[in-house]
Amino acid sequence: MSTLTKRIIIVGMLLLTAFALGMRVEDKVLAQSAPIQIQSSVAHASCTAATGVTTYCFANDGLYVSLAGATFTPIGGGGVTSVNGKTGAVTISASTTLQ
Repeated sequence: MSTLTKRIIIVGMLLLTAFALGMRVEDKVLAQSAPIQIQSSVAHASCTAATGVTTYCFANDGLYVSLAGATFTPIGGGGVTSVNGKTGAVTISASTTLQ
């Protein structure tokens, strides 16, 4: 093998190695150093659902989800809004004692 051929092979191997190392370095994901915040100033009625797609809606009246294009429903934090038809500050007391 001539010296020129050896040099071409060595340079080719160096280029392949540099390319492979570059791919590995670029593949890394950096951690977030600050919290991610999503802000909205519109109500969830402005959110649009797409058929067959699950969509999250960050609205000023809460976090909503549309599963596979269905109607948006609130996620957590809603709590109980009524008990036996009563709304507001409802007081519940047991009428029987369990033993």
